[in-house]
Amino acid sequence: MAKPTILFLTHIYPRYDKDFIAPFLGTLAENLTEEYNIIVLCPRHPQAVKERNGVQFEYFKYSFGRWEKLSYSGNLFAKVRGLQIHYQFLAVCFLASFFIKGYFVARRRKVDIIHSHWFVPAGIIGDLISRLTGIPHIVTVYSDSFLIRTNALLRKLAKIIFSRAKVVIAISNGVKEYVEPVCSNVKVVYPCSRVF
Repeated sequence: MAKPTILFLTHIYPRYDKDFIAPFLGTLAENLTEEYNIIVLCPRHPQAVKERNGVQFEYFKYSFGRWEKLSYSGNLFAKVRGLQIHYQFLAVCFLASFFIKGYFVARRRKVDIIHSHWFVPAGIIGDLISRLTGIPHIVTVYSDSFLIRTNALLRKLAKIIFSRAKVVIAISNGVKEYVEPVCSNVKVVYPCSRVF
């Protein structure tokens, strides 16, 4: 019997073995490859590969290479909320490219589940693709949970995304407390208990 295919949507992913960027996400994806085909869709970067440790990759580009400065720096949210207008323009390009590539990957690769990591920006994209394709959507919420309390627009957006998701996962009880006011079906899963 063929393994189900999960499409991970994320704005960052470890670029190489032992990368310091989101290592937990790489370990989680690799741990799931025994039971699932894992495809990761993330922004392109210079170390891009098609496959690593059983995980397959797809990439989207949102600008010229040297201008792609939103991901892999650890401060995407700060850049977009800042005063430099070119980051807001890049954010629009980022979301559009993420959505277009994600939609076509989901259809072409016959994805069974869309799993968004971080409700913004991936959760937004995952929700749109799920609406258009009927593919079930799962959202895992990490440090972006604070945005639910501090930003009214994102709080409303989170409520919409979470209400349509099959499962909403919080990575800790602290994150769950941020999510609960807008989501009744949040579950706590400690990725580190399996990953490290």
